Amino acid sequence: MHLTKRKQEGGQYGNKLESWFEVLDLFPKGHVELMLHDFEPEDERSWISYLKDKGLPAEPYWYQDYPGRFAKPEVLDISHYLKNIPLLEAEDLSGDLDLPDQYVTVQWDSNEDARTLPLESRKAVLDEYRKSGYKPVIVGGEAENPALKNSLRHIGYAMSKARFHVGVDSAFMHMAFLYFPHQDVHLYNKKNGFQSHHLRRALDCGCMLNLHYDDI
Repeated sequence: MHLTKRKQEGGQYGNKLESWFEVLDLFPKGHVELMLHDFEPEDERSWISYLKDKGLPAEPYWYQDYPGRFAKPEVLDISHYLKNIPLLEAEDLSGDLDLPDQYVTVQWDSNEDARTLPLESRKAVLDEYRKSGYKPVIVGGEAENPALKNSLRHIGYAMSKARFHVGVDSAFMHMAFLYFPHQDVHLYNKKNGFQSHHLRRALDCGCMLNLHYDDI
């Protein structure tokens, strides 16, 4: 994966490059590599030209299943590879976490209100999982446990031992796909809420939508 200069800077906490390597550490060594470039292209064409001039066999990609408004067909259809994702084996961090015997990982926070549920609805949804014997374990920005808030390694381990993941269209939805088959990822969205191409693809692949939520 080739990163332009801009893709290495910024982020919510000013640690975007550090976050890239934290994500990379979730994968088996030697399967994914990052190549950093001190270059910011004007457009996609200049980016590909820059890489090819350096002898790097990079290809632009697109999403054929749900193309964006200005998308054009490219050699590489990335959506094909997102439909059957090999599950990762998480690092054993059981000594760092006190997890329940039966639980679901949960993540509601989102940068956009349109992607999540009202607070009372979230509580009602989680009550349904409790009735089925599953304790909610919050991960991400609203987690009380610092490890489940700030460490992707610990969040990955928690997900790998959970029965389901319960959440919204967010970065943690994508992370859940690394540890759960699609049918065990339960997504929630307001009836008229925004549905990204990521969410639509997830539903096509077998994720459940609004299992315990009826937005009337």
